[in-house]
Amino acid sequence: MPFHLLPVEASDMPTLITLVFTAHGPDPLLSTFFPGLGAEPSNIDVIAERYAQEISEDPGHFWLKVVDGETGDAVAQARWKLVGEERGGVEEEEEEERDGTGKGKGKKWPPKANVRALEEFGVAVAEKRKEKLGGRACYLLQSLDTLPTHQKRGAGSMLIKWGTDKADEAGLPSYLEASPAGLGLYKKHGFEQVDEIITDLEKWGGKGEHRLACMLRQPKRRGMCLVMPF
Repeated sequence: MPFHLLPVEASDMPTLITLVFTAHGPDPLLSTFFPGLGAEPSNIDVIAERYAQEISEDPGHFWLKVVDGETGDAVAQARWKLVGEERGGVEEEEEEERDGTGKGKGKKWPPKANVRALEEFGVAVAEKRKEKLGGRACYLLQSLDTLPTHQKRGAGSMLIKWGTDKADEAGLPSYLEASPAGLGLYKKHGFEQVDEIITDLEKWGGKGEHRLACMLRQPKRRGMCLVMPF
């Protein structure tokens, strides 16, 4: 069946946030962030409102969806963001993550969300990005999720290629954090692991250890801006 790549609109947010929860299933990290809440409507609505505002306020933020051509349903989503010196770099990203409640930005998390976990995890990820990128401009893949029923059928590759093509056109690197399940797919698209973020979820009331691979892809053009992975 054909897939179509389309930009996300604010009205898509509830559907896509539900897609994220469905794609992750019983994920220890999400369960730590939103204990006992899951994909219940009130939880979805607050998160959807937060990200709908993000789309409207940030022209460097690109949220995309893959739609099943037969049903018209969204089956995958991705969030790309252009960050760099001209936009405040990853320092801007880090400051945004420090305010987990979104106060001062008109944003908020669900009432029962584990805001401490969201804040501290966000800062740890932002600091690692800063360490690896040094504030240089790049295309950052913030998230990518595909429904289990549509995995390994090309939807994820469509979303990755959109961003890497943009990066190649601009002569910029691409960067992301990958779960162990996504490593193989990202390597096929030219990403290389340059570090790892290991998080003890028990300090926030969760269970176990969470791992993310930090991955960097250099642009496939002459005159490109190289970022050394150290």
